[in-house]
Amino acid sequence: MRNRRCGGAPRLGRPGKLGGVWWSDDGCVGFAHRRLAIIDLSPGGRQPMVDAGGDLWVTYNGEIYNYRELRSDLERMGHRFRTSTDTEVLLAAYRAWGLESLGRLNGMFAFGLYDTRDRKLILARDRAGEKPLFYRTSGDRILFASELKALMADPSLARIVDPMALQQYLAYGYVAGEACLLAGVRKVPAAHVATYDLDTGTLTVAEYWRLPEPGSTLTDSPEALEGALEAALRDSVRQRLVADVPVGILLSGGIDSSLVTAMAAQVSGRVKTFTISFAGHDAYDEAEYARTVAKHFGTDHTELVAEPCGSTRRSRSGATAVTNCSVATSTTAGCCARKNCDVPSHTRSDSGWATQPRVSCRQVSAAATTSSA
Repeated sequence: MRNRRCGGAPRLGRPGKLGGVWWSDDGCVGFAHRRLAIIDLSPGGRQPMVDAGGDLWVTYNGEIYNYRELRSDLERMGHRFRTSTDTEVLLAAYRAWGLESLGRLNGMFAFGLYDTRDRKLILARDRAGEKPLFYRTSGDRILFASELKALMADPSLARIVDPMALQQYLAYGYVAGEACLLAGVRKVPAAHVATYDLDTGTLTVAEYWRLPEPGSTLTDSPEALEGALEAALRDSVRQRLVADVPVGILLSGGIDSSLVTAMAAQVSGRVKTFTISFAGHDAYDEAEYARTVAKHFGTDHTELVAEPCGSTRRSRSGATAVTNCSVATSTTAGCCARKNCDVPSHTRSDSGWATQPRVSCRQVSAAATTSSA
């Protein structure tokens, strides 16, 4: 049984205080993890994490937005918690409800959970597929990772492009469904769970959630629908602001980021906003619009000026390939914003192989603005 192994890749750097490596007692299952601490920064939040019973292990990327509500429900059922992490809540939810717990999760996540009781590996991905989750089967082995480059650390993985996936990429700008640009690698689809049975070597993939069908008629008035939409947006932003580190917003001045800023200002008071400007390129520079929005909502606003350095680099996060040209600006703004805010919203690009200009940033303003919302 020792040749049946499932887990991440060895090239994750030294585990250190934010990560670790775990192997099952029989040596058949291994997890490796590097942690980005958002909730409960204490050493108790380290992963891989084991539940209180000692027979459930998880390596998990993402955030469960309704973990506090789930924790309260589980405490009423008799569960006790050692940490304040959503990771521990995830483990307790699986112990209490099994795979049905996935339908209760509101968040962005990709995780691998090993149940030592029945020797099954659970790979699950959030409803919208916001967090990537790749896996590969080879003989009686299964390997999985939240980034493609972790699987590429396996020397037995051939670097062969899947021609059908490449065709999708060239036609649509992304690779859809379970396909991956690398032949032999698959993605767990959004709102799906993959279960690997170590005893039989079988893998099953099943859908755990589906977008509800809209009603045939709308009985509410336009005003009522507008109010319901605003309440849903406000609650969504409120849940995403839960963190034990500073949170910021990348503000372009467009509808999407301005709406997020407006909701955040309502539910949390002063928020940090960041924008990137391109001096001398007025047709593409949105800094003026961002300043207007920041002033209106009284945010602590920082403007970063991108200056070309005459060279290019490739984004190698390795999650999936996309053609969206906003990758360069989002990644650059996020890297610069991290100097002032640990977790700016949507700062990390999951756009392997995207070529972007190498730029330097200089901060031109960080003064708080005030205005009535």
